[in-house]
Parts: sequence; C-alpha cells; structure tokens
Amino acid sequence: MTTPARVLVTGANGFVGSHLLSRAGQSQAAHSLELVPAPSRFELRSAASLDDFGESRPFEAVLHPAAK
Repeated sequence: MTTPARVLVTGANGFVGSHLLSRAGQSQAAHSLELVPAPSRFELRSAASLDDFGESRPFEAVLHPAAK
C-alpha cells in the first residue's frame, strides 16, 4: 500500500475549503490523499511556518482556497 499524498488546505473553515474537505472525503480517491487543514491565522508565505507545521512529513501540495 502506498503512502497517501499529504496536502495542506488553507481556509478549511471557510465556505470553499470546508466543501472541498467534505467532497474529498466522499470521493473514491480519498484513500490516496491526506488532506491537512491549516490552522487559523496560518502564514502561508512564511517558509518557517510551513517547515514547522509540516515537520513530521512534508506536504506534496498546497490547496489555497482561503480568502485572505
């Protein structure tokens, strides 16, 4: 069994992000993705934030539906 791709999702508490997580969990491809909601006030432009948050296992992609 392969390790699921780890994907950071910003804005997961917002309208688009919450629907994205909900739909992804229902899809047939859900077993191949590990969607990780970013904490509120997460600074995506900061390499240190990404390094700290993805310390255990790095992210392979970032989905950025956050408004700000």
